[in-house]
Amino acid sequence: AAALMSAVIPGLGKIYTEQYGDGVMAFLSTTVLGYIAYTDFKAGHQTRGWIFTAATAGFYAGSIYGAAASAQIYNARISFDFRNGVKLLLENNNYYAPRINYCGDR
Repeated sequence: AAALMSAVIPGLGKIYTEQYGDGVMAFLSTTVLGYIAYTDFKAGHQTRGWIFTAATAGFYAGSIYGAAASAQIYNARISFDFRNGVKLLLENNNYYAPRINYCGDR
């Protein structure tokens, strides 16, 4: 979902995963570079227009990839926090729960 959000509006996927600064920077950098490319083409500067178009495409692709990576990290953190919360609840209340081995923990 975060990658699709960033495909529609660059940086929106990062904002969705609570990376607000990264999301705003992704939006601003992609927008500014795209505007510079547009004005260069409009002014007849073909070479500079294509250079900034390539930079815009790179930042746009990076925004999508970064949102997907950020979503994976966010989901892993939520899962980790949930497991630790359940473990602490059981230990603090002296409830019996069999030990489950997550990711090689002992």
